[in-house]
Amino acid sequence: MEVTGVLQVGDQTKIILKAPTEPSTRYVNVGQLVSNGQVLVKRVKFDPGGEPIVIFEQNGIEIAKSVGAIPPADPKVNNVSLGSSVVHSG
Repeated sequence: MEVTGVLQVGDQTKIILKAPTEPSTRYVNVGQLVSNGQVLVKRVKFDPGGEPIVIFEQNGIEIAKSVGAIPPADPKVNNVSLGSSVVHSG
């Protein structure tokens, strides 16, 4: 999963992403399922002075992806955790 941008207008947050099996980028919302319903767009963390971090959930595991993070080389791989950071929520 490649996150190419995050937009916040008012109280709405839009994430621009490209799923491994899709030919182009698209806008999605927090709470939306992507990658054939396998991955939940869970939330977006906004850190002052830093890039937004999009938190996905796949198979009960939270995965953090920053804007511009490099996706896996194999487009058939549907696991968003490759090349990402696992978030441990408390």
